[in-house]
Amino acid sequence: MSKVMKPDYYRTPLRSRSDIAAYLASVGGYYSTYGRNGRSYFAFDVKCYNANLDFERLIEVYRKGGYYGDDETWLDNPEWVEQARERHEEVQRHLFDWGVEDACRLVTDSDCYTHLHDGTEVNVEYTWMGRSGGYIGIGKFEGFDFGKDEDRDFWHEVFRGHPYRSATVDRLDWDRTYPTMEYATLRKLYALVVMLAHDFTPEKASAEVEHHAAFRFVEGACADIPRYDSHQRLLPLAG
Repeated sequence: MSKVMKPDYYRTPLRSRSDIAAYLASVGGYYSTYGRNGRSYFAFDVKCYNANLDFERLIEVYRKGGYYGDDETWLDNPEWVEQARERHEEVQRHLFDWGVEDACRLVTDSDCYTHLHDGTEVNVEYTWMGRSGGYIGIGKFEGFDFGKDEDRDFWHEVFRGHPYRSATVDRLDWDRTYPTMEYATLRKLYALVVMLAHDFTPEKASAEVEHHAAFRFVEGACADIPRYDSHQRLLPLAG
């Protein structure tokens, strides 16, 4: 079996617990008052500041999204374009919600983010946070609850691990205060956070919403509009 090559932006060069703990502490979390809008040690901003759902943009995204064959021409047929443009005006107010709904399902209802880049499966649950749901947080990971009401110093200690020799009083006190995260689990968490920090950004979230909105618009809202090829032959309707 060939080894999966890891892109540079997914690389995890840190090895010591203290270095990994320092990196994880740098990611930042989300903490609302009394946890009203969610909390997590890890939070990623996915607000869609720049999603462009204009008609021309949706057609461009659909064309490049892998759904439209190189030999197809119906997307440029003036009759289809005219009717689709009218349909866009009718459903425009729904497009953002459609795009967000389908993009969210990739996180919560698929295995896209329950595996690391190399295929390693991880036991993780995600949570949406913020007044408008503009943050994705790691709720639970391999039995650790990052949404619990603990300060950041608590988790930093968990990541860093106990600093005391075995069978000492200080070691026993530490074990009574903090749960033990094995090094292998810490490495998986580190790899997951590196991956999410790259994938979960406002820019990528906006692009994802555009992609799903384009598909829902063309294959859903415009499914009943006849599609003709360059020779004016009627193609099968979508669906």
